[in-house]
Amino acid sequence: MKSMKVNMLGGFSMEYDGKVLSYQDIRSERLTKLLVYLLVNHKKAISVQELVDVLWVDDEVNNPIGALKNLVYRLRNVIKKCLGEDNFIISSRGNYGWNNDIPMVLDIERVEELYNKAKELSVSKKNKKLYLQQVITAYKSGIFKVIVAEHWAIRVDTYYRKLYLNAVDRLIKIYEEDKDYKGMYNLVNHVISVEPLEEILYYHKVKSLIKLEKRTEAYECYKEAKTYLCEKLGIMNPKKLESIYAEFPKKMRSKNSSIEDIGIEMNRRSDKENKTFMCDYNVVFREIYRLEQRRIQRLGISEYMVLFTVNNSNMEQGEKLTVLLNKAISILGEAIENSLRSGDIASRCSELQYIALLPNCPENMVDMVARRIISKYEKEVARQNLYIKFKRAGIDIHYAVKDIGINPVCV
Repeated sequence: MKSMKVNMLGGFSMEYDGKVLSYQDIRSERLTKLLVYLLVNHKKAISVQELVDVLWVDDEVNNPIGALKNLVYRLRNVIKKCLGEDNFIISSRGNYGWNNDIPMVLDIERVEELYNKAKELSVSKKNKKLYLQQVITAYKSGIFKVIVAEHWAIRVDTYYRKLYLNAVDRLIKIYEEDKDYKGMYNLVNHVISVEPLEEILYYHKVKSLIKLEKRTEAYECYKEAKTYLCEKLGIMNPKKLESIYAEFPKKMRSKNSSIEDIGIEMNRRSDKENKTFMCDYNVVFREIYRLEQRRIQRLGISEYMVLFTVNNSNMEQGEKLTVLLNKAISILGEAIENSLRSGDIASRCSELQYIALLPNCPENMVDMVARRIISKYEKEVARQNLYIKFKRAGIDIHYAVKDIGINPVCV
């Protein structure tokens, strides 16, 4: 019997009877969300109300039942065009669902199946290692990014991400037991490309290089990891990485750099970071602000910052509002990062606020920059009750960051 293969990890595609349907064939985010939701929940019937809540979570719709019927009709036509005439989506008694009479292999379920096999006590160490390696390979770069912003998809993504990292941890332990440090290095080097903010991965990468007698390379990796984690997370002295510092020879730890070496290193980093500097608020942003205060005092110039706040005009409450606000602040952050210039600094300073520091931006341009960011935000957020207010302020030597109106409860 014909079976379907569905890929949601690293991208989205469906294969059936020699035919393929991809995200490019659908060309609609909402249709993609409907299809993926039906596939993820293929073991149950889904009510009309549940689908409406999922698909129009941040939009008002006058006739939700009619809108859903139209969406299902369009989706059936897309699937029929790409995969054939079989009845893939079924409806009954006010519910919709995926047709489970058509055998299906879903890659996220395959990952879970492999992980569970690796956990079985009766499985040999050799097979356990094989299953875990297959989990790492199958996971690719995580769940298809187009849908991850949805509140229901976040739960799915979090579940499989945790499973993936657990598999990585188990596999690292096997490599350590076998003293296979080359395998351990290759593993963590790959996983860092998927999960670049996990400190423990850099620890194991440095450790594997030390065990492979590549201490110079290990020390460079250690320094780069510390700098990266400080820039991205505001962690000045990551504990796990610091714990391996003593493994380096004393002469290496005290090695002096030439000014040429430092210049080359700084230029190498600046080439990679040619965009808005997004940083931690409590550690990095505050320190940059203090440095800018001293600079403008010394040079006698003006400098400005802008505070952006997500506002809810309807004062709705509850879990649904929390989801909407989280999505709104995420979109605002992306709009800021993609709109400001290289050399500008921005940080999420409270639950619903971002602060941006604009060095060398003339006073008459500050409002225009802020409105450009808000315009980009509004193109992505349909709900008019979730709007952005901005407030600008000049920086002087007596000005405290808190004076601009930042919520004291910082993230």
